[in-house]
Amino acid sequence: MPTTPRTLGPATTASTADALARIPLTLTTAGVRVSGAACVRRIIQKTSRADSPYLDVDIGHADGKATLKVWSNAMPDWADITEGAAVRLTLDSRAGWRAGTLEWSLVGVTPLGDDHPIRDDILPPCPVPAAELTARWDAVVARLSTAGRCLLDVVLDHVGRERYDRMAAAERMHHATLGGLKHHSLELAAFSLAMAQAVPEYAGLCTDALILGSLLHDVGKVAEMEVLRGVGIRRAAAGWARYHTTLGPELVAVACALQAERLAAAGVTEAQIAHLKHACESHHGDNREHGSPTPPRSREAWVIHAADLASARLRQLTDDMAGLEPNSDGWCMSPDGRRTPVLVPGAGPAQESTSAAGGTSASAAENTAGALPPRPHHQPSTLHLIVLRDGAATTPPPLENA
Repeated sequence: MPTTPRTLGPATTASTADALARIPLTLTTAGVRVSGAACVRRIIQKTSRADSPYLDVDIGHADGKATLKVWSNAMPDWADITEGAAVRLTLDSRAGWRAGTLEWSLVGVTPLGDDHPIRDDILPPCPVPAAELTARWDAVVARLSTAGRCLLDVVLDHVGRERYDRMAAAERMHHATLGGLKHHSLELAAFSLAMAQAVPEYAGLCTDALILGSLLHDVGKVAEMEVLRGVGIRRAAAGWARYHTTLGPELVAVACALQAERLAAAGVTEAQIAHLKHACESHHGDNREHGSPTPPRSREAWVIHAADLASARLRQLTDDMAGLEPNSDGWCMSPDGRRTPVLVPGAGPAQESTSAAGGTSASAAENTAGALPPRPHHQPSTLHLIVLRDGAATTPPPLENA
C-alpha cells in the first residue's frame, strides 16, 4: 500500500504568506511533499526515443535552480504556462527508478500572477543600494568637461538609460546582478582615476577619456545580454553572434552619427569619439581573448583594461568569500568547493565574518523584506534533476541525447 507523503508546508491550499514561499529544491529523503513558488525559466518540447513527448522545464528562484521533465499525463497542465511565468508547484519526493536515487513526482502546478514578487526575486540584487550608486555616478560625472558630459549623454540616450541601469555585467561570475553593469562601470572609474593619480610620472592622462571609457566600456552588453523578470540574466539573440567588444563601438558610432550637430556644438571632436570607441573594443587586453578585436593603443585604454580586470577579479573574490569565516590558516573556503578559496591574511574569523557578509545580506534583506524569505549569501551547490513521470509508467523511457 502506498504511503502518504508527509508534508512540508500546505499541500493543497495556501495563504498569502504560503504563496510567497519558495519551493525547496533539494532532494534529501523520500516520502516528503513540498509546495511553493518558482519561476519557469525555460520550456522546451522534446520527444524520447520511444516517441513519447515530454517537456524539459527549467525552474528557479533566489535559492537555486533545477530541471523538470514533464511527461504526457501532466503536459496539459502546462499548456498556458510560458517562459518567465511564476507558478506554484506541489511535488512528492520518492525513491528513483535507479537504486539509491531520489526524484520528484508532480502533484500539481498552478500559474501565479504576472505581478508575483518571485519573478523579481530570481534577479540577484546589486550589493550596493541604488541611492548610493546614483551618488557615486553623480560624483564621477561631475568631473567630466562639458564636451565629455555631452558625449556620455548622447550614448546613454541612444541605448536607453533605464536599460543601462538595469543591465547586469555578466551572466555569472562578477557583477551578475540587477544593475551590475553600472556597479562594475563605477568601480572601473574609481580604479582608473586612482591609477592615473598614483604615479606623478603618468601625469597628463585625459580625465574625460578615463571616465567615459570606464562608464561606457561595456555599453555593448545592453545588446549582448538581457535581464528578464522570471527568467533572470541570459545572453540575448544578438549576443550569440557578436560580443560586446564589437557591439559597443558600433552603438557609440551610431549614437554619435545621429547626434552629430549636438556633439559638435558641445565641442566634441572626432578624435574623442574614436578614442571612446577604441576603449570599448580594447578593454579586454592584447591577448585577443573574450572577443577582443584589438589591444589597447593609448595609455588611457591600457588603464581602463587594467581597471576592468581589477574590478572583475576583486568582485569575484569578494563574492566567493561572502558568508564564510576564515579557518585557522586564514582561508575562506566553501564546504562544497564550488567557490574559489580566498586568503585573508591576519584576519580573525569573527572580524572577517562581519565585514565579508555585511553588505550583501543587508541589501538582499532590504529588497525582499515583507515579500519573500531572506535569500542566502550564495547559490546552493546541489543542482539536481527532477523527473516528473507518468503515473502508469514503471520506468521512464530512454531519452534522446541533448
